[in-house]
Amino acid sequence: MATMKAKERNALPDSAFGIPSKRAYPLYKLDGDKLVPDKAHIESAVKLFGHASRDDKPQLAKNILKAAHKAGMDTSGWNEVNKWAGHGNTKEKSVEEFAVTFEQCISIDIESVGYNDDMNRVKAVLEQAISTGTLSPAKERKARRQLAAIDVFARNEDGEI
Repeated sequence: MATMKAKERNALPDSAFGIPSKRAYPLYKLDGDKLVPDKAHIESAVKLFGHASRDDKPQLAKNILKAAHKAGMDTSGWNEVNKWAGHGNTKEKSVEEFAVTFEQCISIDIESVGYNDDMNRVKAVLEQAISTGTLSPAKERKARRQLAAIDVFARNEDGEI
């Protein structure tokens, strides 16, 4: 588990935390005067995600994924975090709704849309579909290409490949 001295933690702005209003789950550290993602703390937040309150989980999940993408981390195995980032409640979509959403996600032209907050939802849908193991090889390839394109945009501040 990552640790941070009280002096370091107190120096961070609220925006450096997964739950800014509570200053809980630090995701960034100061590097000089610059705020940078802290991989060790991001991983700790993922491990401790289950301890967050139900009300805090949607915001925490989105902030974890945002920091992780900036740090270039692979989030594909973070099922619970991806689930909560994708929708602010735990209601499961019907198979039909999920299939429509998946079809929409694999057909989005990432290059013309660019990276935005909705891409976290698209990424969560694609990762969930791949993890089920029920996709045809062609659809799985297309889903993985979309994920790769989203990751490129997430790492590029300008949103260009």
